[in-house]
Amino acid sequence: MPALAEISIDEPRSSTINSSDSFEEPFLVTKTTKKFAVSAEIIYSQMKSRLKSGQLVDIKDKYVLPPDFFEESQQEALRRCNLEKCLIKLSSSNEIPNLKNAKNKIEAYQAMILKRLRDYADSKQLMGYEDRKSNSPFYRKMVNLLATLEKSPSTMRYLKSDFWKGLRNPGQPVDSWYRHEMVNIAPDQMQPILRVSEDTEYFEGERKLFLEVHIYTNHYFDSSLTLYEIVSDRKKKSASEVIVTDIMEIDELKKTALIRAMFTGKMVKAVTTYQTNFLESLDSNIKKP
Repeated sequence: MPALAEISIDEPRSSTINSSDSFEEPFLVTKTTKKFAVSAEIIYSQMKSRLKSGQLVDIKDKYVLPPDFFEESQQEALRRCNLEKCLIKLSSSNEIPNLKNAKNKIEAYQAMILKRLRDYADSKQLMGYEDRKSNSPFYRKMVNLLATLEKSPSTMRYLKSDFWKGLRNPGQPVDSWYRHEMVNIAPDQMQPILRVSEDTEYFEGERKLFLEVHIYTNHYFDSSLTLYEIVSDRKKKSASEVIVTDIMEIDELKKTALIRAMFTGKMVKAVTTYQTNFLESLDSNIKKP
């Protein structure tokens, strides 16, 4: 089997800021593309296996944090969280007071994440953080920024409308599941991030897509999602391309123009590196000649 091709990063670093002058809705859009010298089916198998890791089998009655959550910095943030200062993403109206008053912080925190999961599973509601009541409108805006979705028009129409109504159309999605993981975007600059997501899968023409809606993220991001696209090479069946697009609403980018200017480049570099590492890892189980 031929070796995989070199990574191709869209220029300029595939990053775009979409925001208002008040910095209330700055979305960072970062896209990375890699060409593979193996078929789309092989890459699809590797990617789905990867995205199934950390799958949550039952979210009806209980949520348990992943084992690698329990490092001291995460637990310290839970212990110290209050309305004046909380280093974990939670709602000020009920979650932060409940956590502050809880005797068992871990159990209380897990119950809060379970409620967020249930609200989303039942009605696609996404509770906001701090003083924001709902994150749902922001996710709808992010879907509109997924430019490559235009090449999958049926999927695009579904994700802009029926998806948020909790409707399932024929073949839309092909599959769906919930998962969680600890994400290390920039280990030397940022602490690990707990991310709880729904992954949905779509087929359209020569494209296979996975949309990951991040239902809960405990640091840095006020809202975010990821689109993975696998594209078959029409001329060469043993070749394919994968596109990863992250759209992120980052708390630091909503402070001042100076902080935004200082922070954006670092975040673009960190996310692009994370995307690149993910793409390189897809061939880890592919047998080489």
